[in-house]
Amino acid sequence: MEFLGELLTKNVPNVHARIYRLHPADWPGYAAEACRRLGSTRFADGHSPFAWTTTGYIVGDAADLNADCAKKYKTTFDGAYTPDQWEAIVAENLAEATAERDIHLLRQAKDRVKPVQPDKGTGAARGKAALDRVFLGARRVARGEAYD
Repeated sequence: MEFLGELLTKNVPNVHARIYRLHPADWPGYAAEACRRLGSTRFADGHSPFAWTTTGYIVGDAADLNADCAKKYKTTFDGAYTPDQWEAIVAENLAEATAERDIHLLRQAKDRVKPVQPDKGTGAARGKAALDRVFLGARRVARGEAYD
């Protein structure tokens, strides 16, 4: 599917394929949500990848996409990779999906962390209050106001 998508994007005007590389643990949930948005349950179990159009038409799995490309664009993918090539592709996609997942999880964790505010009465809070008074005094002096 990935190869056909890239082939079409490069060679067919006005066709753009977006490849979603997801971590295997994330795929079932993503597939179910995509199917819900597309109004279908055909691939909601998350057992296989599938293709759809921007209009919401589900093309289908790899075989369906290959047949659709043969009919519309006169191009197909015969899958003529060696097992070693397939393993390399899978490893590359898994590494990319894992890296993207890690970045997403780090961003989520960062969004949940709130800046630490010093407790009132602690040295840090008193120091912050003193600095606030200094800056307030400097602002008043700059405005020509009386400084206490």
